Formats: sequence, structure tokens, C-alpha cells
Amino acid sequence: MSFISAGPADRLENLKPKRVTLNDTEILLIRDGENVYASSADCPHKGAPLEDGAVCRGKLVCPWHKGTFDIASADVCEPPALTGLSRYAVEIRDGEVLVDPEQATDSTDKRQNRLTAVNAHSHIVIVGAGAAGAAALQSLVNNRYHGRITVVDPEADAPYDRTLLTKAVTAGDMEPDEVDPLVNQDDMDITEVTRLVAKVSGIDTAAHQIELYDGQSLAYDRLLIATGGIPVRPDLPGVNLLGIHTLRNIEHVESLLADVENTNNITIVGNSFISLEVAASLKQRSDNIRVKVIAPDAVPFEKQFGTQIGQYFRDLHEKHDVEFVEGTVSGFHGTEKVAAVKLESGEMLETNLVLLATGITTDKDLLNSFTLTHQGLVKVNEFLEAAEDVYAVGDITSYPYNGEEMHIEHWRLAQQHGRCAAENILASLAYPAERKAFDRTPYFWTQQFDVKFEYVGHAKEWDEIEAVGTPEDEQYLAVFRKDGKEIAVLAKGYPQLTAKMVIEMDDHVALSSLKAVLEAA
Repeated sequence: MSFISAGPADRLENLKPKRVTLNDTEILLIRDGENVYASSADCPHKGAPLEDGAVCRGKLVCPWHKGTFDIASADVCEPPALTGLSRYAVEIRDGEVLVDPEQATDSTDKRQNRLTAVNAHSHIVIVGAGAAGAAALQSLVNNRYHGRITVVDPEADAPYDRTLLTKAVTAGDMEPDEVDPLVNQDDMDITEVTRLVAKVSGIDTAAHQIELYDGQSLAYDRLLIATGGIPVRPDLPGVNLLGIHTLRNIEHVESLLADVENTNNITIVGNSFISLEVAASLKQRSDNIRVKVIAPDAVPFEKQFGTQIGQYFRDLHEKHDVEFVEGTVSGFHGTEKVAAVKLESGEMLETNLVLLATGITTDKDLLNSFTLTHQGLVKVNEFLEAAEDVYAVGDITSYPYNGEEMHIEHWRLAQQHGRCAAENILASLAYPAERKAFDRTPYFWTQQFDVKFEYVGHAKEWDEIEAVGTPEDEQYLAVFRKDGKEIAVLAKGYPQLTAKMVIEMDDHVALSSLKAVLEAA
């Protein structure tokens, strides 16, 4: 080994990540008491500088999107990163930190290695290659699963990062074919993974097999259903006119942008996060594009964040000339191509292009053998199990959380579902008692006009909101409380605080990081 000095150990601030360069290698050092750990310095998800992250309860949390890593093993603990960091050997001699930058060891989760011999002949089928399916696949690889894996998805390009479709791609900062893949192809090459571009027509849980539309059937030992939501196309007159789009995959965004090139009058139906992210991205693509947002309620995100914060988002968009129309769409008019949107009030709004951001639904025909909610969501237990040897994850599920049924459509949460289900599948093959209940704290971010807000927790309703600053400030914090307990936080400009809160809320401990900020305000 070729150890190089990284400086005195006593100059490393405890639990404060520090980046150093040794032999042209960027290395992150973390001191935890008497121990010092060395790893790669950038997040494998999007390359965020991890020295700007936070260390909490033995975990390193990425400042950008909250990918989480174990500081000792460098294993990935939470997405959106799906692989761990590289580790470097460290020694402390005479108070000096010595690191060998030439010997990087790739991190892998060792917890399931003892299952290798037991499950080598098992067949796991994953239906869906979106956020949840890809996270499950990568987790199986990380855990050294040596059995067969078959991934079935009708989209040839999947799995890839769909979050870029409403942001960078729509804004013109990235071409659709430049969207990042979600899994490492090298990992897939050393694992027995079969990729089928196909659509599933049926699931026979009694026979342990799925049916494909081409007539094939696939037997499974364990099945993971991660099909994701289907964009709702409302049953309204004229909804099938040319120029009316939904947005979920690369084909959709390519079709949308092809029409965008030939128009400057765009209407978005719905004021969800996706709709306003697309509105912001289109205005960033070209300020000459006229964007209207139609929704029944005047204030976006009011149900999620309250009136003040919702009004801030509307004001932000209006400053960039996005027009808001309060109303309900009753139909679309045009000959072959859409030319106008009709409201229930009778008003006609001229347009050349429509994006339907009207929510998602599920494939109820495919899922009818499971217990479904009235919305068509698959009810799963605490282990994300929908039936014997069948797990369901992501946007199609209703799962138990803090004593109530929960349904959340967030990218990171779907990935967390996928990881948890994959680990529970592996445990179920040999050690069922080691399955773990899913109890992760919801987290998501939204970025509109280069303004980023992060949300930790989940508040269906609240008694009070305590704020530090205003939403217009560079730093802003809103704490949502119910019965005197902090249940969610919305933050702007506090990446390290939200990083610590993700860990603290996951571990159900006192929110010391939040308390410190509130006391200082």
C-alpha cells in the first residue's frame, strides 16, 4: 500500500466532511471521534460535492437530493444514489491521517451475501423499470444476488431518470437521448439479468406466473410489481385531438417538444408540481413561449403547504409571465389539431398545444387480483407485500405509515420502496424473520425558475405553521405541527438542515437540528 499524509487528525473537525486531493484523487475525509474514514468525494447520483453534505447518526447525506451513505462502510443507505461510494484505506500514525489513494474498494452491501448459495436458483421478476423497479434491480445486484432476474417493461429506453423530463429536457438544457440511465450496465453484465421489452397482460398469483401480451408466460419465485402510474387523459370532448399531450416517458417528451418548436401558445391543464415545473422549464427554454395554467383552484400547492407558500409559487410564475386561469376544463376544440380549450363557464381559450397534468391512474385490469383501494391502488402490508411472494411498490401502492394508509407520488420514495422490497425479497428466500417494515420519512424537492424547495415529512393537515423568514428570502423555513409535534418541514436554502432532518425523522429522535435553527432565528 502507498499511504500519503492527508494532514493531522486533530485538524479534522468532528463530523464535518473535508475534501482533500491526494495524487490527483479527490477524497472525502470524515472524522467520527477517534476514527477517520475516507471515501470518494462526489455523490454517484449527480456528482454533488459531499463536503457540503451533513453527517448525522453515522450517515453522510448528500446536500442536493439526500442520497445517504454509511460513513464507515461507504454503502449506499438511501436513494436517489443507487450505488455506494468508493472506500480508501486509512491509518493514523503519530497523529497523522494516512490514506492510500491508489487502492479504492467499491462499496457493496454485505448484509445479504450469505444468501448467495441459498437463492442461486431463484427467479425474481420485476415488472416495471421506473424509479422503483430500477432501485430494486440495483439493490439485488448490490446485495450480490446470484439467481435469475427478469425485468419486464414496454419501454425500450428504461430505466432512466424521468425527473429530468420535466426539468432539464423541457428547458432545453439536455436532449432526450442524454437522459441519465439509472443502473450501471457493468453491474448488469455480471449478473444474470434478462431485459424483456414487453407488456404484462395478467398475473396469476396461484400459479406464480405472469402473462405477456405476446402470449409468453414467465414463472417466478418472487414478483415485484413496479409499473408506475399512467397519466390520466380525461374523458372530455376533443381530448384526442392532435397537439394534446401527456408526459411520462421519453417518447412523450419528444412528441411534446416537437410541437413546442412550432408554437408559442401552450396551455397546461392542472397545477401540480409536474405542471408548474414544466411551465417554468418551458419559459426558461424560450421567453417567447406563452404559457397558461388552468386549474379549479387559484392557489397552487395550497393543500400541501398552505395559502402563503402556495401564493408565493403563483407569484413566482407570474413574475415570469406564466398566466393562471381559474376554471374547470369541459372540452377541447379544433378540426384535427387542438385550437382552443373550453371551460365549464363557456369561455374559450385559444391555444396551439395542451399538456394534460391531471394526475395518474393505475392499470386496474392488471392489478385486479390484489386488494385495491377505491382509487385502484394496491394495498400492501408493512413489508410492501401485496400477496404471497408478490411485492408492489411506488406510485401504484397504498402502504401503512404511522398508523394510517399512505399514498405518495415521489421519485425518491418510489426508489426507497424498491430498495426495501428487494431486500425483503432476498430475506424471504431464506430468513423471513429478517424482513423489515418500510418506515422511511417522505422527502422530495421541487425546482422552479432555479428556486429549489425541499420538503421533509408529510402533513395531511396541521394546527400551525411556524416560519423563519419569508418564501422570497434566500433562506426560508416552514415547520408544520400537529398536536404540538413537528410532522413536516419545507425549506429553502437549508440543505444541511434538511439532510440532518431526513435522518432524525427516519430514526424517530428529537429534531435537534431543527430546534437549533428555530432558537437562532
